[in-house]
Amino acid sequence: MAAGAVAAPAAAPAAPLHVLVTNDDGVRAEGIDTLARGLLRRAGVRVTIVAPATNQSGTADRMTRGRLRAFRTRTRSGLPAVAVRGTPAAAVRYALRRHRPDLVMAGINDGANPGPIATGVSGTVGAARYAARRGLPAVATSQGRRTRGATEFGAALRMTMRWFDAHRDALRPGTVTNINTPSCSRGSPRGLLRTVLATTLPPGVRRFRSVDCTRPSERPRDDVSAFLAGWATVTGVPLR
Repeated sequence: MAAGAVAAPAAAPAAPLHVLVTNDDGVRAEGIDTLARGLLRRAGVRVTIVAPATNQSGTADRMTRGRLRAFRTRTRSGLPAVAVRGTPAAAVRYALRRHRPDLVMAGINDGANPGPIATGVSGTVGAARYAARRGLPAVATSQGRRTRGATEFGAALRMTMRWFDAHRDALRPGTVTNINTPSCSRGSPRGLLRTVLATTLPPGVRRFRSVDCTRPSERPRDDVSAFLAGWATVTGVPLR
């Protein structure tokens, strides 16, 4: 440096990305613990966990009336968390009165939430929709159940973190991204496929159990057909 020159001040380190993690299966569920631990393995990420105290599956975006009660607790593996006695949307409302995260992630849900299930049934998606209505980017992520045995969340975590790594620097406020990953009876998920949300379910399809991820299929027309063909689907969800 030349004599008399003044060094430019060092750039301030970037603030960590603050992710609020919630779910509808309850704060002690395996899926939320899996997602939170996966996020914590990423550099530059700070995680806050606020979730329903008990299983609230199927509550969509309904809100708990009256005063919300909450208490400090821990997830299944011991991560610090806050449990809210209310629906998933109520848990997010409680959290947003105390935090301003950069991103809200709901899941990993035990069971898939494609098509009309996303908008009419899922508390996981309901939590994300509430956050998006408050101007935040939000993600709902779900793992399809196995035909036999307990749900394993590894595939959904891999697909979710693949999406997260690709989008963390370009999050869109006021949007919901719905990710559904199948449990495969053969093979493994084909990858992430962006598609549209189905408006109806095929006749006879009510539960999304293990699918053959190696079966040849035509080009999927929506998230339900893509999921059944072995894709991890990525769709937008309307806020209303």
